[in-house]
Amino acid sequence: MTETQIVRETLWMLSGAQNTFVYMHVHQNGSLDVRDNIQVLHLTPECLFSLLSTFAVAGQQSLSLQKFVLSVLDPQTESTQTLQLLSLLCLVTLRNIKHCCHP
Repeated sequence: MTETQIVRETLWMLSGAQNTFVYMHVHQNGSLDVRDNIQVLHLTPECLFSLLSTFAVAGQQSLSLQKFVLSVLDPQTESTQTLQLLSLLCLVTLRNIKHCCHP
């Protein structure tokens, strides 16, 4: 893969894609893993895996936040107005991130 492809895949993953060529959603708890067959010319596989694993953790946190927002904003869920407002603000932020990644 090229560095450009890895950056694109990472941005897609951070905006909510659960399965890409670089990252895969494999665990029941919603965690993301880095595929082990990814290589670039100027980095060792260990260095690349370490770097991409950091982004996978951020992607997992983004997915958790998205699930939280959906659960609070579900019409069948009783939530306080403060929690609903926090969820709406998180939703706006997540949408802005998606818009930056997918203009």
